[in-house]
Amino acid sequence: MNKYDRLEEITKLVNQKGTVRTNEIVEDLNVSDMTVRRDLAELEEKGLLTKIHGGARSNSAFQIKEKSHQEKHTENIEEKRAVARKAVNLIEENDTIFLGPGTTIELLAQLIERESLTVITNCFPVFQILFEKRSLNFKVYLLGGEMRELTESFVGEMTNTLLQTKRFSKMFFSCNGIKDA
Repeated sequence: MNKYDRLEEITKLVNQKGTVRTNEIVEDLNVSDMTVRRDLAELEEKGLLTKIHGGARSNSAFQIKEKSHQEKHTENIEEKRAVARKAVNLIEENDTIFLGPGTTIELLAQLIERESLTVITNCFPVFQILFEKRSLNFKVYLLGGEMRELTESFVGEMTNTLLQTKRFSKMFFSCNGIKDA
């Protein structure tokens, strides 16, 4: 395959998938890693894609804008409450739990009434809710890191390093969606 056909194939692949890993391109086109890296640099220079760690992202594929934490507060509220009610029943005395970011997790935090519990979170709003429950005897810890304004949570290397040192009885976290479910 000549260079121009290869560049066209890479562009088509990236635009179809939205993001593609370098090793996928290497396998699909049967070329070296270095060739793919040079091709991605050239395509980025032309404005056809954006190089990202380990691959490339399309500049023309439809990009979904993640909603902010505040925007999510009013969406699917009854469903979120139902999930939170079920989740709180899974929490037992003396558990050490992780609560991730998210509005559903905030609702869960509001329902927690255990006496002997350790809660670790990287979500500032969740921490604030639990901190207000100081009259209960459980402990709450906020993991530090880089504050991600959109989700009001701490992320990054510092957060991940702290998480790797912890052991949890249970973890509760949410997501924005599930693909191909």
